[in-house]
Amino acid sequence: MRKYILYIWLLISSSSICAEVFNVKTEPGNGSRIKQVAISWNIPFDKPYGKLSEVQKKRFTSIYENLNEGDEPPFPVNGLQELYMPIYAGHKKLLKKGKLHIIALIDEEGKVESISVFDTPSELMTKLAIVVLRETEFKPAKCSGSPCKMDFPLFMNLKVR
Repeated sequence: MRKYILYIWLLISSSSICAEVFNVKTEPGNGSRIKQVAISWNIPFDKPYGKLSEVQKKRFTSIYENLNEGDEPPFPVNGLQELYMPIYAGHKKLLKKGKLHIIALIDEEGKVESISVFDTPSELMTKLAIVVLRETEFKPAKCSGSPCKMDFPLFMNLKVR
């Protein structure tokens, strides 16, 4: 039995070496001491764009088409947690499952110019996400070394446990 547990642990740990995953955990529920994973992605939530490794920057920029070498997408000044944590907190109260897919156009000064909603689990979740996006300070995108307008995608797959 121990061999199987060790083998499973080795499989899990070796696969995590290949695919770096960053988690934000919540406090344990009643009667538990185990923190639950609230949000998971292959980009750290607590780092601004300039502090991401080159590999992490490539992961993030891979969602964009036609970025030239040296171009940078807009990014929350204080990291992704600035967006994802308030939206997750609202999700815990609303308990609506579904996909949240929003694109915000960020201007040359790092301000949200417009927002397009493509998928949402509820109207209240949309309103919350829009408020959070509008209150977030962004590092503006760079095109050929100069600040430029560019889309910032917000994707979340919200689940109810």
